Amino acid sequence: MHDAAIQTIITYTESLMFLCIPFVTTLWQFYLVKIFGTMAYSKWSIVRSLMSKSVDSSELGKALSGIAVVAGKNAKTINIIGII
Repeated sequence: MHDAAIQTIITYTESLMFLCIPFVTTLWQFYLVKIFGTMAYSKWSIVRSLMSKSVDSSELGKALSGIAVVAGKNAKTINIIGII
């Protein structure tokens, strides 16, 4: 399967998790919904893989460092907000 298709599936399941969380009423439903969110941990590695295939090898370091900055800022923001 292509990296872009995998990324689309991961984004879809993460969105589904965020849409379902407000509607859970019991603890087991909460944990079931959070299982969908576990796929979100692999989204940045998929983005790096996709970028390494589409960027010239001489520019790869710049592209991957930019992705690392964005991923770090997102993780810090999510931890501050307390989503995960």
